[in-house]
Amino acid sequence: MSRRRDDPRWTGADSLNDERKSIKNSERELDNIVGMGDAVMEALRGQRQKMERSSGSLESIAASLGISQSIVRNIQRTEWIDAKIVYGGMIITTLLLILLWWFKG
Repeated sequence: MSRRRDDPRWTGADSLNDERKSIKNSERELDNIVGMGDAVMEALRGQRQKMERSSGSLESIAASLGISQSIVRNIQRTEWIDAKIVYGGMIITTLLLILLWWFKG
């Protein structure tokens, strides 16, 4: 059991040891967060590839069914807007996390 700071037996070494443990815990948590971020990015890449494949087949099906080009353009524009919203949200979230880290540190 570690000693408390108000304990007269508390030493600078105890403080350094606590700080080292805290840094190790922070590093472990950061590794977990980076790992989750990598997993999310990989999932998004997979979804993007599926969407690209389905987009091509959707366009060919739409052309064979005689759907007007304006509807296809609306779908493509919506995909573009959705991508911008996702990337904007990722940037805003990243900036928010950086600001929180900056002001908490």
